[in-house]
Amino acid sequence: MMRNREQPGPTHASLTTLEFHIFRLAKPLRLVISIFALMASPLYGDEAVADLEAKLAPVPPCAALVAAAQTNQIPLTGIDALESAGELNAGDSITALVTLNEKGGRRTQWLVYLLVGIPNQKNTATNLSKPMVLYDSLGSKMEFASRPEPVTLRTLGPFAASASTGKPPKAKDEFASFDLDEGFLSLGLDQAAAASMRIHQIEEAKDHSKLGVAFNVGSLQPGAAEIERYRKWNEVLKLTPAEERAFCGCCPALVSYFNVVSQTRGLNDILFEIVKRPSLWSLMKSGAGMSVKFRFQKEHLGPTDARNWGLPFETKVYRSPLVLELNEQPALNLTLIVTSPRPPLLACAGIAGVLAEKPGDKETYLLLRVVGAHRAGK
Repeated sequence: MMRNREQPGPTHASLTTLEFHIFRLAKPLRLVISIFALMASPLYGDEAVADLEAKLAPVPPCAALVAAAQTNQIPLTGIDALESAGELNAGDSITALVTLNEKGGRRTQWLVYLLVGIPNQKNTATNLSKPMVLYDSLGSKMEFASRPEPVTLRTLGPFAASASTGKPPKAKDEFASFDLDEGFLSLGLDQAAAASMRIHQIEEAKDHSKLGVAFNVGSLQPGAAEIERYRKWNEVLKLTPAEERAFCGCCPALVSYFNVVSQTRGLNDILFEIVKRPSLWSLMKSGAGMSVKFRFQKEHLGPTDARNWGLPFETKVYRSPLVLELNEQPALNLTLIVTSPRPPLLACAGIAGVLAEKPGDKETYLLLRVVGAHRAGK
C-alpha cells in the first residue's frame, strides 16, 4: 500500500515523500522520484544490448499454466485495439505472464489476471480520493485527479517452467480485491519517455558540465532561488508545459502501478528475493529509516518494436529504464515497456512489460508481460 503524505519538519522542496510497502520491509520508507538527471551516460556495448533484448524476448507459458488458464477461462492471448480515449468499464481485463529466471536455467511462472469491477453491476462508490498536487523544479503547480475503481486480482502459481530436480512447487489460486486509481494510471509514462529522448538529444549536443542537474517533482513548492536556477537551465532544454506535466505525472502513475503490483499475492515475495539488500554500513547510517529512490536512466531509453508486445506496428512503444535505489545503493534494475495508457491498457498505465534484474547477478531476473488485454463484451 502507498499513500501520499507530507512529512513534518524541513524537507527538500523537490522531493516526494510516500509510504512504500512493496518490498515487505518493516518500516515506512521515503520514496524519491528523480525524473531525469542530465549527466554523462556510460557506454553500453553490443553485448549488453543483446543481453537486454534476450531477456525481454517472449517466453512461452508452460503446459501447467496453460491448463490452469483454460480451466479458469482466463484469456492467454490477444490485446484488443487501443481506443482513442475512454474509461475503465466493469468487465475489462488484463492478463499477465510472470516468469522468474534463476541460476542454472531454472524457470518458474505465475499467471496474473486483473478484472475491473463486477460485470453487469454499476460501481456506486462515491468516496473519491483527493487529487495529488505536485510542484516541479520550475515552480509549476500540477494537480492530478484521482478516480478509484474496484478491481479483483487473481494470481495462479507458481508453475515449474523448466526441467529441474526436486519436487515441483505447489500452485496456489489467490485473490485480492482493492481499488486501483484510474485517474493516476491514465497519466501513463509514454509521453515522459518521448520527452526524455528529446532532452537526451539536446544533452548530447551540449556541455554536460553545464547541464548536470536533476529535474524533480514533489509536494512542496521550491524556493525562489531554486526556481530561478532551473529556469536558466530550461533556457537550453525548453520544456513545454505538456512535457512538464508528463514528467510530473510519472509520480502518481508509478505509485499507482506499483500499488497494483503490491496487491499481487506472491509477487511481493518474488521481488523481495530479487532485490539486492543494502549493506550493513548503509543501514547503520540511515538510522531508523531507509531512503528509497526511483531514478530514471538514459541507457537503453528509446523506441522498441510494438509487434514484440502484441501491438500493431504503428503503435509508439518505448523502453523506459529506471533504477530502484535503497540507501543510495542500486537494489533493482527495471526496464519498463510503455505505450499510451488507453483502453484496454488503461488498467496497467500502458505498461506492457516490466523486466526486473538483480544488480550484479545476470542470471536472476523477472519478466512480466501483458499477454491479454480485453474490453468488456469483446
